[in-house]
Amino acid sequence: MNLLYSNLRSLEKQNRALCERISNAHPNPSATFVETSNGHIVPGVLTQRGLRLLHSRVDPVKEAQRIADRYTSPGTYVFFGLGGGFIMRPFLARASTELIIIIDYDLDSIRAICEHIDMRWLFDDPRTRLLIDENASSVTEACLSYYIPYLHGNLTVVALHQRISMNQSYFTTMYSVLGVFESTVARDTSTQSRFGRRWLKNIIANAGAMPDRMPSGEIVDEFHIIAAGPSLERSIPYIKSVIGGRSGIIATDTSLPLLLHEGISPDYAISIDCQHHSYHHFFGELPDTTILVLSLSSAPSLARRCKRVQFMADGHPFSQYLSQKWCHIPTVDTSGGNVTHSALSLAYQLGAIRVVVHGADFSYPKGKSYARKTYLYPLFHSCQARRTPLESLFTRFILDNQTLTATATSAGISYTNEILTSYKKALEEYASVLPVQCSFFGKEEMRLTRKHIEAAPERIRATTLRSNHSGSWPAFAAGILTLLQNLPYPTGPIIEYVDRLDVAQRDLVTAFLPYCAFAHTHGGTASDIGSRLLARALHEAIELLADQG
Repeated sequence: MNLLYSNLRSLEKQNRALCERISNAHPNPSATFVETSNGHIVPGVLTQRGLRLLHSRVDPVKEAQRIADRYTSPGTYVFFGLGGGFIMRPFLARASTELIIIIDYDLDSIRAICEHIDMRWLFDDPRTRLLIDENASSVTEACLSYYIPYLHGNLTVVALHQRISMNQSYFTTMYSVLGVFESTVARDTSTQSRFGRRWLKNIIANAGAMPDRMPSGEIVDEFHIIAAGPSLERSIPYIKSVIGGRSGIIATDTSLPLLLHEGISPDYAISIDCQHHSYHHFFGELPDTTILVLSLSSAPSLARRCKRVQFMADGHPFSQYLSQKWCHIPTVDTSGGNVTHSALSLAYQLGAIRVVVHGADFSYPKGKSYARKTYLYPLFHSCQARRTPLESLFTRFILDNQTLTATATSAGISYTNEILTSYKKALEEYASVLPVQCSFFGKEEMRLTRKHIEAAPERIRATTLRSNHSGSWPAFAAGILTLLQNLPYPTGPIIEYVDRLDVAQRDLVTAFLPYCAFAHTHGGTASDIGSRLLARALHEAIELLADQG
């Protein structure tokens, strides 16, 4: 029992919940332990066919080393089966191993192992993560919290075959889960690697342009959110009818050209796009009464298009860092990946009780991409030629997506793709947990199921939707620059490096992690991961901050 206590004390440092679950488990009576001639304890299981050991009875250390010699790439290793921990030791002996994740089942067997084998060396290593009796969703959630691909390298599965043979269905499921997880993470990483530098440059530039006092609008209970899908054309008469009443209008950037053409002046316009082409939505002059809401990651050129600008923090960690350390900037939810999602977040924070969403089709009904007068129409009109007429440009815009699917509806054929479907799902999920009555104009099929709300997001009324600076931006930027320059040089496995930092240093490093994704795919090599990549990314971030801060 003393060995169990020592093992659990070590495990508690990284996973208290699992430690308690193992402590409350009962040792598996089928678990058996055999001592080898050189003194190692090998776990096994008594079955109807006799004793099945998880490692070599002769020399489990040499067996583990032979297995490890097959895997030479740096990065992250996922082990199917804990066993006696022999197989993990040679991997953890390498500085190139950034992270190991151990997946196994049966808490009772794990408790028996902890009672008989000293696992402290494994549990004490900060690179170790242990997942026992977890289902598919909890394994995915845990891996999302542990694993950053551009820092921790590629995932490689190492199987303890004796353990897998005891429950093949469980480990087959886990293998499939990891495959889906890798695909999901790859898409997110691709976005970060594409925009990582642009996000950082935009945040720095927008922070420098932030006014001392943010504008605030009139408090209303109902907001109409205007997206730019084809169905918006049918909503225009209704939207005009509510102007001047006790309803507010939040326009997404893509819908602005049509609204302004129709003489509709929104109370708010919102844009979260970091790319310069978002400028196309703002060729028309915004009314003086409209407040332009921008995420800190938005293109800085947009702030110059409007007299009343409200900056919001977004999900980027550097944006959150500024909100926490410099001045409190209200946060807009950008997790849905599209501006309609963020507009709903803004409406809630402005005090909305009811929200009506217009033009959120998340599809191409009858092959139509956007409402007329939105930015694609003048853009494609200027690009058309005799061999590339307008129709072919719009058709190519829709058909270029490899995941396009067609669905027959009462109104005709509607096309959609994986991205649009994910946007719709995220918006419906978000709307269902907000304490706001949300409906979609003219879309009976988009009915929301209300969920139990344990804790709603922070609400900021319109009268307090402003920022209070704690010092000038140049002074704060100079302070960040000094902190970055004084960071210990990154060496060794990234997890060990982060553990050596104090809280303030760790927060600062976290703020620049998305830039690491950009640095990983620009100017480096495939072997640039972990501390080596972080060192280069921080150096480039220092240069950016020095140039723009």
